[in-house]
Amino acid sequence: MVTMLTVPVCGWWLWPDRVRPEMPYLIAVAISYACPIAIGLLKYRRLTNHHTWGGKLSAALLAGGALILVAGASPWLFRIATGAVVLADLEEIAIIALLPRWRTSVPSLWHAMRSRT
Repeated sequence: MVTMLTVPVCGWWLWPDRVRPEMPYLIAVAISYACPIAIGLLKYRRLTNHHTWGGKLSAALLAGGALILVAGASPWLFRIATGAVVLADLEEIAIIALLPRWRTSVPSLWHAMRSRT
């Protein structure tokens, strides 16, 4: 969680001209990451620990997009990755809504639906 907080701040500090135009996307990522955390804390009274496939893929895309962005190339991978992060976090919110009890390592919404039957 500390990494998710410090990387954007350091990026802003080191490359403000490259990061500033992407501020709406950074805000979207921050809100998107915060929502499932808050909802999970409210429902389960603890942090979720789902490790979804979508979360892993979106994190890899976001890291690659951020590297390409600060290297001075096109911001499009970062912007696409932002959409992937939002979709992955929506999936995690759906998993939280579906599962009555806290559970770790739920790879996808499909797995959560299957485990309920």
